[in-house]
Amino acid sequence: MKLIDRFLNTITMYRLTLYYLIFLLLYALALMFTHLLPYQPIDLAISVLAAILTCYISNWILASWLGARSNSESALITALILALLVPALLYYLPAIIAISVAAMGSKYFLTIDKSHVFNPAAAGLVAVGLLSPNHAGIWWIGSVYLFWPVLLGGLLLARKINRANVIWTFLLTYLAVVAGDLIWTGRVSQLFHTLWFGFSNSAILFFAFVMLTEPL
Repeated sequence: MKLIDRFLNTITMYRLTLYYLIFLLLYALALMFTHLLPYQPIDLAISVLAAILTCYISNWILASWLGARSNSESALITALILALLVPALLYYLPAIIAISVAAMGSKYFLTIDKSHVFNPAAAGLVAVGLLSPNHAGIWWIGSVYLFWPVLLGGLLLARKINRANVIWTFLLTYLAVVAGDLIWTGRVSQLFHTLWFGFSNSAILFFAFVMLTEPL
């Protein structure tokens, strides 16, 4: 742990998150080349590029208009999160652009004391999902093949930001709610399968490690 902490002390939270997301995208890209994920590498590349350009330009315009400080690294992180969530299909390209604009808008308009109160990526997804339910999308990062990269990188991130209590509280609550629902509705036989599926597809872990923790 001392070796890990020494490494974490040499890097900022933003930079660690950025490297984590880039690693997940590259890992997913390799899985696409081996057909373990049902998407085309070129479509992922287009989705990533669209999210980055839209987030960066929207962030710059809003910051200039409102006279606020712009954090390009934060905008890039939001873009990569969205690229990992919105399905990497050309059909979803308008959705990822709209979600990116909404995400950047939430950073400047849904604020208290000039600090955003919702995770920008989550706010963008909810906004577009409410306006167009058909484009709410499926979190394609929810795959058993991405479980270990999401988990290991997420544990590093949790240690760096020192918010493990938030993460474990959420995961334990998730377990309790799902288990309680299955027991209450008489589906005890599905308990193990449902809980295993919920965690092994990595979407729950990605939400807990990346989206739930920022802002606190």
